[in-house]
Order: sequence, then C-alpha cells, then structure tokens
Amino acid sequence: MQCLQLILVFALFSAGSIRAAEKAVRFFGQPGGQVSIQGGHKPYDWEVQGRVIEGTIECGTGFPIKSGQVVKPGKMQASMQGFIPLRSLHTCYGSLIDEFMYSQMNETNAPRILFRFNDLILTNLPPNKNLPYRFNSRAELVIAGVTNHMSMPVSVMPLGGDKLRVSGNTFIKLANLGLQASRTASLFIQNGDEVKLSFQWLVGRKASRSKAWR
Repeated sequence: MQCLQLILVFALFSAGSIRAAEKAVRFFGQPGGQVSIQGGHKPYDWEVQGRVIEGTIECGTGFPIKSGQVVKPGKMQASMQGFIPLRSLHTCYGSLIDEFMYSQMNETNAPRILFRFNDLILTNLPPNKNLPYRFNSRAELVIAGVTNHMSMPVSVMPLGGDKLRVSGNTFIKLANLGLQASRTASLFIQNGDEVKLSFQWLVGRKASRSKAWR
C-alpha cells in the first residue's frame, strides 16, 4: 500500500513537472545585439563595443512576451543567462590595442564574459505598448574570471516575430574588469575609475545559426 502511494505521488509530481515545462517559453540569442563599455578620464575617454551576445531566456506564463500584454507587477518566473565572447569586443584604436585589452582581461583563462539575471521583479506596467517593461534583477557578471554580484535594472521590449529586446546598464569599478594600470595604458585607464556597461540583447523563439564563438 505504501509503495502504491509513493508511485501515485511520483506520477502526480511528474505530471506537474511536465505541465510546468510545457508552459515555459524559451528565447535564444539572435544577431543584432550590442554591448558597450565606456570609461577613461578626459580628454582620454575610451569605448569598447561588440555585437555578439549569446544565451537563453526561459520564462513562465506570467512574463510579458507580447506588446501591450497585461501582466501583474511583482516577481516573475524568469531566468536570463549567456555570454559575450571577449574577441567580439573591439576598441576604436585598432588590433594592437584590442590584443592588449584581451591579454589584460585574462583571455587565456576567461575567453568569455558571463552573465546571469535572476529574481526579476516587474516594478510597474508601461503606460503604452511602445514602451518596455521594466524590471529590477539580481545580476551576476563574470569578467576576467572574477564574479561581480549586483542589483541591476533591466528593460524588456516585446517585438514582432516572437522576439524580445532586453537592455540594461550599470557601473562597475575598472579593477573588477581585470585591467591593470601600466605605462602603455595609463593615458586611457586608471584603476579605481568606474566604467559604464550597457547592452541591448536581441532574442527570439528560434535558435540562431550565428557564427560559433569559443
């Protein structure tokens, strides 16, 4: 009898898990993303740009995936995670400075910038369908092998064709990027400076066949 009860409990649990999995919606990184790192000190401001953001978003039924969708503010069942290949980032100074940046950011051991957004909380509904849904999130950002934990606002804009545009920005100490002061770079960077990280991440329901990055 006890064995039969356990079997029934397991069957109910499995059925619930399957139903939950069926309700989950997954989005994949698409071409068209943008990432920017800005820093320096006047008159030596600098910027690093990239156009590759890979990863996935998995969200529950209450997550806004359609323009104008009415949802309830509060914590959402959603997880966003992915990576930015270090070699997809470039400066405006040419390949020599790019290579210097890669070496300073420990490319050999950490060839990707990793990120994860959890505990997404929808703060309020947009006043019209042309504006994004705004969330607060708990973020993990791994740069040069160092994990940075922070709170970060994230915006989600549903687009046509079952796509979303996720965007956000934050400030982080330059030292946490793994860069070290040197005579070569002292004109452009200073340890202790804050840099601004911003991104626009395009995701869609179908997996992209974009260039494979290591």
